Amino acid sequence: MVSEVALSLALLIGAGLMLKSFVRMERVDPGFRAEKVLTVWTILSAAKYAPQQRAAFYQQAWQRIQTLPSVKSVGAIDNLPLSGIHGGGPFTIEGHPTESDADAPSAYRCVVSVNYFRTMGIPLLRGREFTQRDRSGTPTALIINETAAHRYWPGQNPVGNHLSFTTGRTQPTWLEIVGVVKDVLHDGLELPAKSTIYLPFLYNHHSVYGNRGGARMLIPPA
Repeated sequence: MVSEVALSLALLIGAGLMLKSFVRMERVDPGFRAEKVLTVWTILSAAKYAPQQRAAFYQQAWQRIQTLPSVKSVGAIDNLPLSGIHGGGPFTIEGHPTESDADAPSAYRCVVSVNYFRTMGIPLLRGREFTQRDRSGTPTALIINETAAHRYWPGQNPVGNHLSFTTGRTQPTWLEIVGVVKDVLHDGLELPAKSTIYLPFLYNHHSVYGNRGGARMLIPPA
């Protein structure tokens, strides 16, 4: 009987701690609103489709989906929040040259479409979101999250500043920060947000940040 009581007490304590952790997680703000959002994963083979063909496919798909009567907005991202999957790496801030990757700042990198932040309910804190003019042949733009803004531009407005994904003595390709958005938890509800850089999905970006062939479309009904 003593053993049974001790075991029951241990289970009761464990259940209480689990419930407490669950309630605490429920109160964590992930930085986005996923209610009534439908996620669709699609990818086109880089071996079969040129970058321009893939860009045209996604653009046409978003436009056609947007016309559906039950759809409020459409956005896309390469890796979803809370997935724990992300790209990233070092970068150089204009006016602050680095000698190598080791002494350069670093951040996660996400590729998003026009309307992604609006579709996910991610607040814009400064500047602007991406527009259709942020494409090949136009000045390169990017958006950062508030953690990156506070860490690398403390007490400043980072909008209008420039950074490059090259480090050391390599000739930089400068990208302009056009906006700052609220932090989004990417690695889990129990981990803090990391510095994150968002880049426009339809930009012809081979020489800037690599070739992305897939997208997760986010479609909230009206």
